[in-house]
Amino acid sequence: MGASKKSKKKSQIILLALLLVFFAVLNLYLSIGYTDNLHLDESIVDSISKFILDPDHHSQQLVFRGDGDEKGEDVFIEEAETNSVDGSASEQIEKEQIEEEEEDIANIDRIDADNDEQNIASFKYSDDWLQNERFSNINEEIATPEYVQNLILSTSPIDTKGSKHILNQSLAIEDSPFITWEKTDARILAQRLIYLALHEHQHAPARKEALSRQKGYNHDILTANKVGVFDYQCDPETKYLVHNHGSRVTGFAYANKGFLNLFLAAISSDRVLLSYKPRRGNWLVSCERSDLQCIFLPFTPCTITKDSLIDSPTKNVTTIDNGQFRTLLANGTLGEEYDDEKILVLPENQSAAQYGNETPHLREKIISIILKLFHRDDIHTTGEARTESTFPWDLSNAELEEAFEIIRHDPFVINQSAWAYLMRPNLKSQSEVKRMLNKAIPHDFDPYSSFGLAVRASDKCSMGEADCLDFDQYMQLVQETSYNRTIARNSHATTNMYDTIVLTSEARDILDARFNYTKNESFLFRFIVNEEDVTQGVGNPRHFKGIDRFNETKKWGADEVLLSSLVTVKMQMLPETLVINGCSNFHRNVLWHFRRMGFTKLKNVHTETLIMNQDPKYRMTCRVGISQF
Repeated sequence: MGASKKSKKKSQIILLALLLVFFAVLNLYLSIGYTDNLHLDESIVDSISKFILDPDHHSQQLVFRGDGDEKGEDVFIEEAETNSVDGSASEQIEKEQIEEEEEDIANIDRIDADNDEQNIASFKYSDDWLQNERFSNINEEIATPEYVQNLILSTSPIDTKGSKHILNQSLAIEDSPFITWEKTDARILAQRLIYLALHEHQHAPARKEALSRQKGYNHDILTANKVGVFDYQCDPETKYLVHNHGSRVTGFAYANKGFLNLFLAAISSDRVLLSYKPRRGNWLVSCERSDLQCIFLPFTPCTITKDSLIDSPTKNVTTIDNGQFRTLLANGTLGEEYDDEKILVLPENQSAAQYGNETPHLREKIISIILKLFHRDDIHTTGEARTESTFPWDLSNAELEEAFEIIRHDPFVINQSAWAYLMRPNLKSQSEVKRMLNKAIPHDFDPYSSFGLAVRASDKCSMGEADCLDFDQYMQLVQETSYNRTIARNSHATTNMYDTIVLTSEARDILDARFNYTKNESFLFRFIVNEEDVTQGVGNPRHFKGIDRFNETKKWGADEVLLSSLVTVKMQMLPETLVINGCSNFHRNVLWHFRRMGFTKLKNVHTETLIMNQDPKYRMTCRVGISQF
């Protein structure tokens, strides 16, 4: 009886030992990664069981085969008698482990360089920046720290939803092709990527600081020094191109063109563009700041001290002259002599509007920024093969390359995207534009049956810049063009598809003339207008002074002119068809191009300009030649 118990116990010990050997072998399989190709079918499981439970099979060789091996060769062989791995397999395992370690190190390096969210330390502010007077951003009361941090940190998402916060700051209609990442139009995709690249260029230097603030570091220091939510010191190595807001030009769109050229020159020279309030005059606005931020978002969260603009070799600050200014705009750089200068200050009150904006290597610079964004999210898929669903913005390499070809060769995509970036309304402006738009657009509005008519009149006509039509001619144009568009959309149509005119103009007489037309059997249209448009009657908002028609105690100024212009942009993104006159910078550079960018309510829209109208009686002649269409 005792011997039987001992024998039974001995058998149990042997069985336990065999089980330990089995699990050791299995653990080895798992540790070297062969289980990806190992499919344990019933026969293999049976072999294992038989090997463990039947001592007579202890000398048999156990063979595992992997489905991934096309030739059916042995993937792994374990000799039961010797319990060892052969030399070639051992060498292969060691080689793969080294490769995996090298890949892990590369991943860690990339994570440290591009995504330090996991180990972010407190951002180190300089006493000089904290204690001296700064060129602060507008820091609206309704702007929260989270809002600004999202602008800085949300450029490079793993999916398309992540960038929506940034794209929504544009004048694009909500759920437009530009914002929803429609991939049916490669050109719109290219412009969306350019827009994000421009945003990244101006915001990337604030990323580490934003992560630091997000984690609550330096809160007391920032509060004590009255640092606004939109004021960032940015990385110490950041270089700047600094320009003031003085402008000798008149029209809003032409003045903005000057900023566009400077902006693109800043990108070419790897510098962040900063603009500050001029000593005299203002920039086509009427708020106390007297700069672009009265209406628009800051170009960048980065701010510098006023002291830092004092020319000094020790501060790496240089004010360039007019000749160097033109060289910078033409070449995108001033040469190695100025490469180490932290701040380049442009000549005061210079406009870049008259200069070209295609600096050498600009397009490749933008592509390099996009690629950096595209690969930053590699950390999300470390150790895994990328699938279509794990590519940033849900874009494949083929789709990305198609967009790059457009960026390299399309003459307009850079300018259009830069305009879109510069014209991002600040939060107060966004709120006002939304309010006026909701008031103007009826609940039963149908974009498919709407015809947009943007009329630039007043000084364009009176000063001889264009041969203008009268309102009756415009109405005749709408009736004829809407019928032609109906046939183009449906060759079998017997009735006009359009029943609504979205009418915008800076001229009060144009808007008031609509009252002479009422919808009836011969005139099929109703009008939609912005009743709160200031109708300033001039393209230059600088000197406009008016009285609010809805509140006589309130005065209108340049800010209200620009808000009316932004509402015009949003309204004319709604109709299926839009006709513009084409002699206006605002029409060409904003309305025309924004519709081409996919800022529209509909995926497929039609836009035409009167300077290219096929009918001579409607064809508009401009005083200067236009070549942008």
